[in-house]
Order: sequence, then C-alpha cells, then structure tokens
Amino acid sequence: MMILKGSKIYLKKGLREEDYALILKGFTNLDIIGFVCFANESVKLKTAGEAKKFFSEIEPDIVFGIHTFKDEFIGYTSLEKTENTDEYEFSVLILNKDFWGMGIGEEATKLTLKYAFDVLKGKKIILHTSEFHVKAIALYEKMGFKRTKLIPNDREIFLDGKWIRSGTVEMALCK
Repeated sequence: MMILKGSKIYLKKGLREEDYALILKGFTNLDIIGFVCFANESVKLKTAGEAKKFFSEIEPDIVFGIHTFKDEFIGYTSLEKTENTDEYEFSVLILNKDFWGMGIGEEATKLTLKYAFDVLKGKKIILHTSEFHVKAIALYEKMGFKRTKLIPNDREIFLDGKWIRSGTVEMALCK
C-alpha cells in the first residue's frame, strides 16, 4: 500500500469501506461540498452505499485518502489522466471541517503534486474550481498554479444559503 507522509497528515492510496461514511457526511453537507460541481447531485445521497456508488461513478484514476497520524480519514486527493499523455487533473477535498484552516489542504496538495511529477512523470497538472471559491484559488496560486481559463456559468454552486450559477476557473501547474 502506497503511503505519502507529510508533517501533519499522510496520504494512503485508495479508500477503505469505512471511509464512505465520512464521504456521505461531507457530500451531503453544503458547507463542505457547496462549491463542487457535483454538489447538486451529491446532497441527495442517503446511505454510505449510495455514496460509494456515486463516488465510483466520478472516481478518478488515482485516489489518496487523507489521514491524520491517529489514522482518522478526513478527506481525499485525486489525480485523473487527461487526454494529453503527460497531464493529470487534480482535486483535493477535506471532508471534516474540524481540519480546515490548519494547512492540511496545502500539505495534501504538495504530497499529491510531488507524486504526480516524480512518480507518474506528469509534466502538467490542471484543476477546476468555482470562480467564487476564493480560498481554494488562493491556495492553488500559492502552490504555483496559474489561471488558464474561465468557463462561464457552467456549474451550480451553493453560496450564501442559495443555489447560484458559477463559472469554472481552470488552473495549471507545469513541472
């Protein structure tokens, strides 16, 4: 089992059956999932089994569970091969709000990007986020990502207590 260790967390390749309980909890909490492009669908999930099935439909090529050193699952990162041979799409989601604002998203991003560049030999990593997700955009820019495109009004997000249309910001980081 592949494990990537940081100073605050570690990433373990793949998900365990018990991880889907937190995925269900996070995917149905609009405070956590509101900016994600599939939020409108995921908030309807009712059981961990439904969450597992839903996740398997959207699951990328590579998923790393984010764990505390007490082995508590708190979220995941993912990499999906794009049509370009040396490019991957990245995502990160901290599903437990108790761990927000602690630098865990940054560390999980660094570990996953290092894996993508060093192990997978990727040359470019892209990501997509809501144009209104300013904290995520700030983190990605801090990590070296550059905005490459804005796709207008292509997703529905939950912001300030209501569903609104949002554009998607595409960002890229080259090795």
